[in-house]
Amino acid sequence: MLVALAAWLIAAPCRAARTVKVATYPELRAACQSARPGDTIVLAPGVYTITGASRIAISNRPGPVLVKGATGDPADVIVEGQGQDSEAVQMVFDLDDSPRWTFEALTTRNSFYHGFKFNGGSTDCVLRRVVMRDHGESGVKGTSDPAAGRYPDRLRVERCDIGFTTERGGTRSVVEGIDGVGVKGWVIRDSRFVNVLHNGGTAYAVFTKGNSSDTVIENNRFENCFIGASFGGGGTGAPYFRDNDREYEHRGGVIRNNVFVRCRDAAVYVNKGKDCKVYHNTLFECVLTIQIRYPQSSGWVRNNLVRPAPTNAGEPAVRLRDGATLLANEANRLTADGADFVNPAGKDAQIDVHLRPGSPAIDTGTNVVAPDAPVDFDGKPRPAGKGFDVGAYEWDPKPREGNASGIRVSSRMPRGSRRGAAVQPRRPAGV
Repeated sequence: MLVALAAWLIAAPCRAARTVKVATYPELRAACQSARPGDTIVLAPGVYTITGASRIAISNRPGPVLVKGATGDPADVIVEGQGQDSEAVQMVFDLDDSPRWTFEALTTRNSFYHGFKFNGGSTDCVLRRVVMRDHGESGVKGTSDPAAGRYPDRLRVERCDIGFTTERGGTRSVVEGIDGVGVKGWVIRDSRFVNVLHNGGTAYAVFTKGNSSDTVIENNRFENCFIGASFGGGGTGAPYFRDNDREYEHRGGVIRNNVFVRCRDAAVYVNKGKDCKVYHNTLFECVLTIQIRYPQSSGWVRNNLVRPAPTNAGEPAVRLRDGATLLANEANRLTADGADFVNPAGKDAQIDVHLRPGSPAIDTGTNVVAPDAPVDFDGKPRPAGKGFDVGAYEWDPKPREGNASGIRVSSRMPRGSRRGAAVQPRRPAGV
């Protein structure tokens, strides 16, 4: 009897693990809504248009579950709504109390609110190599339930491409790339954010707020966004703070090794964020730079390389506002010309801020404790020379491979998207 029970326990996980192949929207929806732990849902190449429902709702379906495109190229598999201004499809994937789901190698686009929404206890989910385009409010939304103590913690967003097709961005009243409220331990890395603006104005490419904590925003590239990376965003309504603790918008966390190209407001904005770290970022012609705001805000700012925008050439590398506290302001360097960079001219996607030989940014940074910035944007160990380099990149005499951004999600564009919007890899902060 005991031997038979042991054999059943060993075999049960194997029987539970299934590969479910889908080729139509009804099949995809059914597979998600009936998923079992261990399932892999494989999407055949094609366009899956949501009809007859406002979303693909996934409720109380714990993973691990993997949803992936069959070819590995996000351009081949597109799951879409009916337009960012059409309420017919409000979001693409909506997870409620469904932890440990991974979405990989696909494209989502054209929904009224979000591409992915993680609610309540939808913890430990992963988005990897996903292209998100023209989602009315955000590509990714995390919504907590403080009354029940359920939070979608530890989301990982890796090698994704998030934004809008046109250079004016989205059309809805609230526009964001990633928005997490009351979340802990989110990691956003190796991704690109493009055209995250609201009709050319106020929007946040990525932020966590509402007493969020320990967010890591690293190795990302931001092109033509309004505000780039933020701890605190534009503030949180009283009922939505984690644990009903309203003292801070964010605690801890690090923004490191990012490249910000021509943000129309702040590249980095800390709003009521306590003990935040801003290390080794490169800011290229952003109208505002690193903004630390309000008495609740404090942080260490080290080794950031800033080329100011021509329209605001007098902006300092770091600006304290409204009683904020700097715990360190070290080796943050302003550069007035393009001598530091491999290619400081052209369209946003062409700007290459790898360091040129002889740049004054080489070996002139302050030492940073290893866990805080162990590698650069390209994954090279820090320091590569006699000292830490300032900015997102360590100078390397060996030839580089790849494009200016260093990020590549898909080799081709999703069908129906504009070439300029692809990876080849409510209050403004200034008010």
